[in-house]
Amino acid sequence: HNVRKSFCWFLIVGQKSSYPLFNKFVMSVIIFCQGFFMPLFFFISGYLVHGSFQRKKDNDAVSEFFLSKRRRLYYPLLFLIFGLCPGCIALGFYMMKMTAVIVADNSDSDNNRRIAAMTIPYEPTPGHGWYLLWLLLFNWIYCQVALSSPFSLSEQRQ
Repeated sequence: HNVRKSFCWFLIVGQKSSYPLFNKFVMSVIIFCQGFFMPLFFFISGYLVHGSFQRKKDNDAVSEFFLSKRRRLYYPLLFLIFGLCPGCIALGFYMMKMTAVIVADNSDSDNNRRIAAMTIPYEPTPGHGWYLLWLLLFNWIYCQVALSSPFSLSEQRQ
C-alpha cells in the first residue's frame, strides 16, 4: 500500500524534477496510462452492451434499449451541451471580463479595454462529455449490426 503511494508521489513530483532521465521515465508512464484507460473504458462499455441489449424484449428490443440509453446517456449529454459546458465557458469569460475591468481601470492597456468590452458568449458544446456522443453512436451501430444479423435475437441468446 505504501509502495503504491510512494510511486504515485514520485510520478507527481517527478514531473517537476530537474533530472532529465527521471522526467523521461515519468512522462513515459503518464503517456502509457493516458494511452490505455479511455480505450479500456470503451471496451468495457462495448462488452456490456450485448447483455444489456439481450435483456430487452425480443420484439421491441431496439426501442427499449434506446429508451434506457436515453435516460442514461442522452439526457445528461443534452444537459452538458446546452447547460453545464456553455455555463462554464460563460463563467470563464465573465471572470476574465471582470478581471480586465478592474485592471483597465488602473492601467491604459488597450488589450484589457477590449476584453472588458467583450460580450459573454453562449457556445453549446459537449466539452468534457464528448465520450457520451461516442457511446451513443457505438450503441446505435451495435443495434444496427445485431438487427441485420442473419440470426434472430432468440438464437443469439443461446
